[in-house]
Amino acid sequence: WRQALSHPVFAGAEGAVSETSRHLHAIFVERNLALWKAPNVLAWLQTVVKNLLHAVERGEVRAEPPEPAPPLPPGLYRHVVVANFSDAITTIPREALEEAGAEMGVR
Repeated sequence: WRQALSHPVFAGAEGAVSETSRHLHAIFVERNLALWKAPNVLAWLQTVVKNLLHAVERGEVRAEPPEPAPPLPPGLYRHVVVANFSDAITTIPREALEEAGAEMGVR
């Protein structure tokens, strides 16, 4: 995986998403661990990624940076019950709290 993720296609990918998006991704990954962690699924995913990167290098597929994601709606975390997640997911990102506070007039 290290070789695939060091490909230029993925350069800067970590900084391209917000803290809130990263948090939601972490929740998704934790909740669906059994689905994507199976050895046959990981092997399939790795094969797909390698084939896609080879197609990019041959010019068969054009890789473009993603468009910035729209801001997440205020109050998105209102329905998240923290107790449903392990200790790894126990906080709400600061930017989500700041956005919610700004909407309620809290500074």
